Amino acid sequence: MYAGSALRVGVRSSAKPLFIEQRKQFVEQHCNIIRGVPVTKEDYKFTSPSIAAGMFIGGNSNGWIE
Repeated sequence: MYAGSALRVGVRSSAKPLFIEQRKQFVEQHCNIIRGVPVTKEDYKFTSPSIAAGMFIGGNSNGWIE
């Protein structure tokens, strides 16, 4: 994910509690909140495309498709 990428506000209703906590921690550590929207502070390399897509859209996702 590149610096300045805007993440979805909130998470999908289908998001699991563990994912919600992990995303919350990611936002706290790696994002600024600009007008209510989490925006990444710096480039960040995830360990898989699906994790990156999930963080971006706020729920489980196939990173190869998204």
